[in-house]
Amino acid sequence: MSGRALGGGVGLNPNSDAVLDPAANAFQTSLFRPTRAVYPPPPGQPDPDDLIRDIPFQESAFSDFQSVPFAQVIHMYTPRNSFASANYLLQPPKRDVPSIVIAYLSVPQTQGPEPDWVQLMDHFRQDRCLDGPGNCQDLYVFVTRIVIPNVIIENRRLLHELYMAKRTLSANVRFRYDYWHTHDATYAPPSAEPLNAFQTRPNRPVLRSVPTPSGQNFKQWLAQPLNTPVHKQPCPGQLMHRPCALDGYLNEDEGSVRRIKPEALLQRTGKVLNLFWWISAQNACLKRYMAAGWVGIEQECYA
Repeated sequence: MSGRALGGGVGLNPNSDAVLDPAANAFQTSLFRPTRAVYPPPPGQPDPDDLIRDIPFQESAFSDFQSVPFAQVIHMYTPRNSFASANYLLQPPKRDVPSIVIAYLSVPQTQGPEPDWVQLMDHFRQDRCLDGPGNCQDLYVFVTRIVIPNVIIENRRLLHELYMAKRTLSANVRFRYDYWHTHDATYAPPSAEPLNAFQTRPNRPVLRSVPTPSGQNFKQWLAQPLNTPVHKQPCPGQLMHRPCALDGYLNEDEGSVRRIKPEALLQRTGKVLNLFWWISAQNACLKRYMAAGWVGIEQECYA
């Protein structure tokens, strides 16, 4: 796979040409990103990471999401066979998402208090917002199809390194992304929310350069073992995905999401942002243990 952006879009695998030393015991932190091919698949075997190749990297995704133009220049052709001066007509999706929300998503400072997401999104309720309901819908899809999958990918990569280093460690490490059920054991589908009779905005890509990733492919990837270096095969069994409440958010019907009434969607968006923050905090804990050589990680296992 090439790290070059496809068709001018978002680069999907900037580390694809990196050389991994199969004899190395230490994890190469310089290569640690939620890449789509940290380790190559066995010769002749399909690459499970192909299932997530359409998910842009987090840092690229934020700029692409925010770069959707506020307005589109429309040249009006007049009966006098001349073009009128440019008319700036607001066209969907009219990107207008609070920059503070994007800042917290880009660099989650999980050592501090979690933001009050609903308060930060109050902008969507204001008349001055350019299409508040439409932008809230786009933000929700962006978080559930791109932002949360990226932090889950990172979590699984970290757990993979942990279990390759600690083969007999219990699967019940409290920093797992699928430990979410202890934080919130419930999931309600979009159809359970107050709904408009019809979609208020059409299904549309939420990024400028690439289509919205497939939630179904991502859920299939969660069920696959990860590529594992030859000298550390097989992939640790502790890594197996365990169904939990967060699964439902990963492949919701976009049309149903876009029927949810604005205030209900605002509250629901706050909930998925809370999920993002929680997984990011687990990743931060795993990184600290990894930096210490996983010393003491056993105390983080539950019965």
